[in-house]
Amino acid sequence: MMMPMEEKVDLESDEEIPFSASATRKKVHPFDSEINIASHGDMSKSWILKRIQMGPLRSIYTVLIKAKINMLLPFGPLAILLHYLTGKHGLVFLLSMLGITPLAERLGYVTEQLAFYTGPTVGGLLNATFGNATEMIISIYALKSGMIRVVQQSLLGSILSNMLLVLGCAFFSGGIANHQKVQVFNKAAALVNSGLLLMAVMGIMFPAVLHFTHTEVHFGKSEMALSRFSSCIMLIAYGSYLFFQLKSQPNLYSPVDEGGVNDPEDSDDEEVPEITQWETIGWLAILTLWISILSGYLVDAIQGASDSLNMPVAFISVILLPIVGNAAEHASAIMFAMKDKLVSSMMILMLLDITIGVAIGSSTQISMFVIPFCVVVGWCMGQPMDLNFQLFETATLFISVLVVAFMLQIITRDPLIRMALVLSKLLPRKLVAAQYKYLMSEAGKFLGFHISSTRQVMPFLRLGYSTRFSEGKIHKAAGLTNGDSKPWLAIAMYQPFWTNYVQLSTMISCLSEPAATMEENDQTPPSEEMQSLTVTPSSSSNPTTAQLLSLEERFQLVRSVGEECIQEEELRNLLEKKPLPICYDGFEPSGRMHIAQGVMKTINVNKLTKAGCKVKIWIADWFAQLNNKMGGDLKKIKAVGEYLIEIWKAVGMDIDGDKVEFLWSSDEINSRAHEYWPLVMDIARRNKLPRIMRCVQIMGRSEQDELTAAQIFYPCMQCADIFFLKADICQLGMDQRKVNVLAREYCDDIKRKNKPIILSHHMLPGLQQGQEKMSKSDPSSSIFMEDEEVEVRTKIKKAYCPPQIVEGNPCMEYIKHIVFPWFNEFKVERNPQNGGEKIYKNFEELVSDYESGGLHPGDLKPALTKALNTILQPVRDHFSKDPKAKDLLKRVKSFPPPPPPQCETDVLVVPICRVTE
Repeated sequence: MMMPMEEKVDLESDEEIPFSASATRKKVHPFDSEINIASHGDMSKSWILKRIQMGPLRSIYTVLIKAKINMLLPFGPLAILLHYLTGKHGLVFLLSMLGITPLAERLGYVTEQLAFYTGPTVGGLLNATFGNATEMIISIYALKSGMIRVVQQSLLGSILSNMLLVLGCAFFSGGIANHQKVQVFNKAAALVNSGLLLMAVMGIMFPAVLHFTHTEVHFGKSEMALSRFSSCIMLIAYGSYLFFQLKSQPNLYSPVDEGGVNDPEDSDDEEVPEITQWETIGWLAILTLWISILSGYLVDAIQGASDSLNMPVAFISVILLPIVGNAAEHASAIMFAMKDKLVSSMMILMLLDITIGVAIGSSTQISMFVIPFCVVVGWCMGQPMDLNFQLFETATLFISVLVVAFMLQIITRDPLIRMALVLSKLLPRKLVAAQYKYLMSEAGKFLGFHISSTRQVMPFLRLGYSTRFSEGKIHKAAGLTNGDSKPWLAIAMYQPFWTNYVQLSTMISCLSEPAATMEENDQTPPSEEMQSLTVTPSSSSNPTTAQLLSLEERFQLVRSVGEECIQEEELRNLLEKKPLPICYDGFEPSGRMHIAQGVMKTINVNKLTKAGCKVKIWIADWFAQLNNKMGGDLKKIKAVGEYLIEIWKAVGMDIDGDKVEFLWSSDEINSRAHEYWPLVMDIARRNKLPRIMRCVQIMGRSEQDELTAAQIFYPCMQCADIFFLKADICQLGMDQRKVNVLAREYCDDIKRKNKPIILSHHMLPGLQQGQEKMSKSDPSSSIFMEDEEVEVRTKIKKAYCPPQIVEGNPCMEYIKHIVFPWFNEFKVERNPQNGGEKIYKNFEELVSDYESGGLHPGDLKPALTKALNTILQPVRDHFSKDPKAKDLLKRVKSFPPPPPPQCETDVLVVPICRVTE
């Protein structure tokens, strides 16, 4: 006899209810015979519809056509098409999101169909698995690029989206759709998931605590070892959890009984699968693959979408990407809840329902499987992926897990608690803002204004305690004009939430700032010359372009300068903690400036200043004298140095204001000799002669050369320059890498934790075959900054440029490292019979066309010549019109060129002619 639900199940009782496998049998399988199929439709259907029901077309119709949301499916291929045909990344991003939406809903539908055969538990786990496939693919791609923080933040955003937004919306929607029923689920099963989430929080929390309390034995290495060990334990724990769910209690989840009979009492209440078991498996594979492909295009368009949509990359990566990636879980969890899958056909309390399996199960899988999986994958890749998610992110996750665990105990009593889960998702929506200033700038950028200091926020905190909040008070507090009212009126509308949120963020900032400087308080104060490497917040607060960029945007901008970076995580930490890092660059004034030194250095310096760095350019006149450049004549060396500065001014280096500072080594060392020479001597006494000899490459020498005593002392001085200039970043060529590494080794010797970060940029080759580096001693192989148009054309015409070969091709190198960074495109003008005009938007497109023979050197060289002459024309104009610059150029050209290296050999260059039919 059937009993009412209120009598059958006691919501406050934790007792197990006897379970009968036969009681949960579904309807007869609909695909056993044609009679079963016909029984669910009108026998008068047309022959075509019958064929659709009986053949493969039925599956295609059911999955891809039947649902109205499938009208969005064409947006996926359209996004891919626009990706290759246009450069509108914002449109590609939006279309990719629209294309993923129906795929996510269909993935939930197919998983529901598979649940008829596997039971609701396996169905929920499968949905969580296929829903998280996108996150895993994106994470692996980001790990290959060294984007550790992006991986951490996106996975953390996925956990919070599933745990708060998805679960809350599912319960809330289910409560509305089934308001006359009481939603019931098994509390014991929910506690198991909550326990696993707490275990994951413990694994994530310990490395963060170890890092911010500075109790590790080896800075960075101890927390990495703990993270990897914890990840292995978490993977084992998750495997045990799966075994418990799928093996230990198989009798508790009754699959579809394919041989059963149809119960007439259930015929109006129970559902039957619409596609076969093997069809569901096939559709799961197809939909997952298509979602992964579209997700790749979605990620590629993020940066361009950020620029075109005026939306911070941090907001896209932490908020939008997890929502898109979790659309499958969100759609299916709400669908299951609204269909009342929480209660079985016999009104028996099940151990795990599909909604809990999708929402909480997906969060459990990300935290217990995907995150440790990424740590292990990063370990295999050599990437420093760890479980240190920073203080604010870890605290957000811990509090969110506690909130969900508590609400799962009382959620059946009060429907308002369901809405509380959804609203809880709003609180940590800016969890990327671990530092207060960054949080304020991100929020300001999104709303259309900029907050540069706490002084601009405090008036709003005071207004929060006032009952009146007029437009005039807003303007007065912010110091704005009437024309700036629009963004601040938006804040006035949400003033109560904004006030509390800013107060909370300020408290977190106050708690986190002492941890950032605890490193200095826990050890003996460093010497004055070593204090430059201490990472502490700067006091500068002037609004700049860098302050409008997110942390990830600044990191990517700085990282793009170097072909190699040692170490990326240290660079990210530096940019997060120090708003105005000091970058060191230097050169020997030794003759005319070639295009690699002039244009590439300008591009790199402008990137660094845009990212918020202060660049100190070290004019190493004393070093040039020690290295016997310009015959050791210091006057000639200084004249060359002034000539080089004039070129950088003319070509477009951003030297206005205090962003770039030129420092003469002779003047600086003489003025602070008491600091410089003790530092040089300390470095010299801590290193053996063979270690110093390995650094002589920085002077253009080899270990086999007969060196002077000054040249042996040279590397110790250059190493000391880094600390003397209080540099946080060393931005030099790959040929200077060894002495920069020597500086990091010196930090190990003196127990210094914050080491200088090394950015080693690419070295442009000479124009002739086999020349790894552009040389001033061979004018025919180098393009000088003040060369005339005819000279540039002649040198490029004679340059080594083999057809269909990219590697070792200097012309292709110049296009990659000079033309594309300068113009963001490469334009080739040719006759219509040879293909007509073509504009390449990226280097990969150019490589593909050149290797296939679609672009001939006869067309590439004139286009390269035109681009280089366009860049160099302002320099020619400056040296022809400015009297000082003209005199400097005349003097420098009169100096004898440096002798060519003895190892240099002549290379026969065969001209390449274009043959036309």
